[in-house]
Amino acid sequence: MTAKRDVDIVSPDAGLSALAPTLVSDQAQPVTVRAGRTLQIALAEGAARADTTVFLVHGAGGNQNQWRAVWQALVAQGFRVVAFDLLGHGTSPKPRDRAAYRGSAMADDVRAVFERYARDPEAGARNVVVAHSYGVRLTLAALLALRDAGRPEVFAKAVLLGAQAPDAGFASGVFERLPPFVLELMRPMFAKQFRAAAWSTSTDPALIAAEGRIADRNPMYMVKALFTQGLVPDAQRLRELTLPVLLLAGDEDRITPPAGAQALARALPQAQCRVLAPCGHQLMLEQAAQTIDALRDFIG
Repeated sequence: MTAKRDVDIVSPDAGLSALAPTLVSDQAQPVTVRAGRTLQIALAEGAARADTTVFLVHGAGGNQNQWRAVWQALVAQGFRVVAFDLLGHGTSPKPRDRAAYRGSAMADDVRAVFERYARDPEAGARNVVVAHSYGVRLTLAALLALRDAGRPEVFAKAVLLGAQAPDAGFASGVFERLPPFVLELMRPMFAKQFRAAAWSTSTDPALIAAEGRIADRNPMYMVKALFTQGLVPDAQRLRELTLPVLLLAGDEDRITPPAGAQALARALPQAQCRVLAPCGHQLMLEQAAQTIDALRDFIG
């Protein structure tokens, strides 16, 4: 009998090439960001705007290729760009240890990526983070950790897509109760529910199908571990994050409705919120042009 591997690695879906000629994962390399934690990270060094580094942080069940249109636009504009697959996602390793996906551990990974690739503001550099969905929570935790370490000035701005209200919990009941092999049998039901809640009714069915095929590759042991150990930010501490923040929400998003982004905007000292239409939860995929325009205007 073949022994189970402690880590699974899944290749990117070549089918996405039909939707975007350049995948972010084509640029990625494995990088050990801290002890025992290796992530697939893509880095574009930039040109005319290389003084500004833009970090792209995907959400739970996502991957760095979901940023493909944003990546291409930012690289074309000459920005230095960093994107990566969170542990258990995309082409990053997928350890079976439940503790590997604890929210605090995932946030520490995000902070480690920030510390490795951010450039010094005192030398005239700017760092901007763009995060989506659960990546928003990991990013907020990482920014607070940088503040605690005496480095609140590292990031000049943040753009947060598909964000939850700061006090929103996780609907983890079924994931708490059932083992991964049973959850695997329920995958078609979960996928159907996600499609109904996440996408705008006007979104291209080919895009929805392609993203669904990739989501089907997320191991259910990882999904269970994420949903049962999710990170909820300390809402009282969000006032400490004084950098300018732009929140973008989709008008048809039923995963993280606009009201959640608006609540988070009220909790942050310098935040503004915009609603994109017609758009669901996957803003950078469904309304790539609107998202890119908003980023360009906000980053400056």
